[in-house]
Amino acid sequence: MRGSHIMRGEGDESFSVGDDPFSKWMEEHSDIFSQAGRFSVTKLSEALERNAEAIFSRFDTIKETVSKASELLVYAMKIVGYVLDVLRMMCAGLKSICVRGKAILVSTSSAAVKFYGSVTGESDD
Repeated sequence: MRGSHIMRGEGDESFSVGDDPFSKWMEEHSDIFSQAGRFSVTKLSEALERNAEAIFSRFDTIKETVSKASELLVYAMKIVGYVLDVLRMMCAGLKSICVRGKAILVSTSSAAVKFYGSVTGESDD
């Protein structure tokens, strides 16, 4: 970059990059900056090594949480299945009501009430 000219935009003034005092100072002390970069990478890797066990234990916690969530999802799917079974029985009862008449309506709804009572633990007395 030394010797390249950049226009400032105002008038005909220009300056050379690399001729200013800051660029010279950076050039003289570039080894310090490269050492600082290597030092920070070394410190970062040491910190990761020290904390690796804590990091991996968090992954185990996440894995356990996902496992519990999947178990809850399975239970929820079973409950949805039971609800759908009840609805299917009620719809089948309603279908037979339309075909056979009102007498079936009473027996179907009472059967549904008895089934609901047996599931919830309530008696029909």
